[in-house]
Amino acid sequence: MLLYRPTGLHELQLLAGVGWRAWPPRLPDQPIFYPVVTFSYAEKIARDWNTIDEFSGFAGFVMRFQIDDAFAQRYPVQRAAGRAHEELWVPAEDLEELNRHIRGFIEVVSAYVGQRATLQVDPITKLPAGFSSPIIAPDGPGLSCPCCRTLTLSRRSGFEICPVCFWTDDGQDDPDADVVRDGPNAKLSLTTARQNFLACGAASAEFKDRVRAPLPFER
Repeated sequence: MLLYRPTGLHELQLLAGVGWRAWPPRLPDQPIFYPVVTFSYAEKIARDWNTIDEFSGFAGFVMRFQIDDAFAQRYPVQRAAGRAHEELWVPAEDLEELNRHIRGFIEVVSAYVGQRATLQVDPITKLPAGFSSPIIAPDGPGLSCPCCRTLTLSRRSGFEICPVCFWTDDGQDDPDADVVRDGPNAKLSLTTARQNFLACGAASAEFKDRVRAPLPFER
């Protein structure tokens, strides 16, 4: 299951400290961990709330991660205020187990810096200066392809071609998924490529004979 979470600078530092592989324990006044189902919901919180919150460092980051579907079924999707605001309610005491079911890394999708923030964000990694991206082992999971979601990339925005769907990673992601960039993916938007992958197993039907199945650690 694909999930998102808006977070501030403090939690981002904690994520970096454990190699982007686990969410930190909740504070005593945080009995529930609330990942959300859509990028747009997470973006709204990160952009409109974290950027004016001092504890967040006046900056908001949208994180994306994947958990095993079977584990996710323990937590029915809840609606906080209509269909646009869907989330999971995971008790704080379950968070350690949730971390064991994360596939790959917890990745930054977008960053928003408020007027009172004192940090600078790298436009490619979406990370503040001084933060390091996840370290990818040769025989371990990579970063997720923005098209097919398999864990095939050694870095983001490096124009790598995903071998599972044949999408070229030019940096496009959820914030501008509907845009046609006219770059290496030609007239494909990321949204269209995702739809094509679900329909035919490749970012475009013309690439069907060039893709392969994901390796076990890429799933």
